Amino acid sequence: MTEVKKTGRRRFILGGLGAAGALIVGWGFLPPRQRLQGAHGLPVDGDEVALNGWVKIAKDGTVIVAMHKSEMGQGIHTALQMLVAEELDVSLSQVKTMPAPIDKIYGNVAMLADGLPFHPDEQGAVKRVAQWLTSKTARELGVQVTGGSSSVKDAWMPMREAGATARAMLVAAAAKEWSVSAADCKTENGFVLHSSGKKLSYGDLAAKAVDAQPGNIVLKDPKDFRLIGTYQPRTDALSKVDGSAQFGIDARPEGLVYAALKLSPTIGGKIRHVDSQSVTAMAGVLNVVDFSKSLDERSVAGVAVVATSFWTAKKAADALKIDWDAGPHATIHGRGIERVVPATGCRRGVCLLQTW
Repeated sequence: MTEVKKTGRRRFILGGLGAAGALIVGWGFLPPRQRLQGAHGLPVDGDEVALNGWVKIAKDGTVIVAMHKSEMGQGIHTALQMLVAEELDVSLSQVKTMPAPIDKIYGNVAMLADGLPFHPDEQGAVKRVAQWLTSKTARELGVQVTGGSSSVKDAWMPMREAGATARAMLVAAAAKEWSVSAADCKTENGFVLHSSGKKLSYGDLAAKAVDAQPGNIVLKDPKDFRLIGTYQPRTDALSKVDGSAQFGIDARPEGLVYAALKLSPTIGGKIRHVDSQSVTAMAGVLNVVDFSKSLDERSVAGVAVVATSFWTAKKAADALKIDWDAGPHATIHGRGIERVVPATGCRRGVCLLQTW
């Protein structure tokens, strides 16, 4: 009986490992997850039309690009707008951005693949296979992150393909409208033109292009680039200079209030008494909250002043009268900190400082 149980367990384990291996191998041979169409479609407003998961076109011809990277000062928003504008044959001034929604097509593939422990100059099959499998996994994970100098490298193909696909759909729509061959049409500055002289704007064609069949998508040859590789002014520069740029801190949802903190000046200090009446009469002050009572002994004691603006909250917090109990660490300073650290905590001139 015991031998039967051991054999059954061994078969189960080996069978499970075999099935898992087969699944992994099978997944490895599947084509990588596409990065053109999102799972839920690109949100649209008003007369906008989404042609794929990256590109929308408004009636006035404005091209809106889903921006899946954070602008951290290096100009990547301008660079990524250029990728779409190049393949779509529009001027950079026609392109605007919108925050990309949460979707796996916007996941950073390049950063994860480049993060593998290989030397940049190393070549060989092992590195290629590892990067290919990591890239496939990254597409499945869809982690949206900006970093590792990877933004342009990661977006180089998907954003160019999005622009080229949208352009082919617009050409197909125009060719159908004119009952001509798409091969006899070309694009220029946001228009589809026919050899006969007919002309339609992208804004007029967008709604008709949604159901168009783009056919084989061909990216531009680098020798035909008009934007990529050229100097272009930063598209975000003017709004940041004149103050019209909106950041997270500029969000003003309805009912928003602000808080400023006043914390214990010493570690381990506590509050004896808070004179809330000293600030609650100030215009715009809504409440004074002593949150010390809900914290454990390792947390910093303090009070939050809630007001209708941050400046009001800050002024009230500065004016708030608090009677502090300095606590047991009130006399600790930098010169005396070594007395707090046990001698056994030092080895060869290196001390491990303990926190309290």
